Amino acid sequence: PSPPDQFAVPEPEGYYSKIKFKSDKVFTYKTEYWLQAGNRESPVHMDHGQVVSYLPPCAKNCFKVWVFFPQEPTEMFKWRNKEDSFNRMLDATTTGVLIQRPGDVVYLNNLVHRSVLLGFVPDTAEEDKWGGIFGDVIVRAADRVDSYKYATTAASGSRRGSKDAWRSLLSAYCAMDGVDWDSEDFDDIKESFMASLELPKETEKASKMANAKWDKRRKMMDRMEKVRALKKSKQA
Repeated sequence: PSPPDQFAVPEPEGYYSKIKFKSDKVFTYKTEYWLQAGNRESPVHMDHGQVVSYLPPCAKNCFKVWVFFPQEPTEMFKWRNKEDSFNRMLDATTTGVLIQRPGDVVYLNNLVHRSVLLGFVPDTAEEDKWGGIFGDVIVRAADRVDSYKYATTAASGSRRGSKDAWRSLLSAYCAMDGVDWDSEDFDDIKESFMASLELPKETEKASKMANAKWDKRRKMMDRMEKVRALKKSKQA
């Protein structure tokens, strides 16, 4: 679902992307075209890959201000209220600011947090305060390990490593490997993807420690459940 001031529309007829890669090296998600109305802010967010964005020259009245945070951890941006999130860039240690004008192309490296502000030149009539923007999300085979780290730490609500984060990544790597993506085979595909990773030693060690910690917690929960069941049976 889109915010009330943003609307997804089909690509304009005759439009095509010149972004081409070898199918086994890079997967480019289908170009999205957004119409956005009024002065608006996209709160801090991150896509599951590199980003190429194009503001068409015909949108002559608008511009975009990109604020990006290339080295900030995900925990920095787990904000529930977006009203002042744009100004929270002052708390970040590696903030960059970029102005995108009509005809400009913006490129961001893999897994970069950013906030985007849509603005208009002075004296623009209210009915003319709208803009359209093209965007591609690009996932590279070389970023498999970074993708793994992202998918295992991304949160959906209170859940870490949610399937929402994994689906986008796994479907891309399936396309690169020539494998048909089927969400019904999620667990098998994820296992195959994990087996293809060559993790740095420190990452592999941290992963094993996290799994061991979870196993210990799960066993304790199982014991507590058995104790509760035993108490209920005695009371009965």
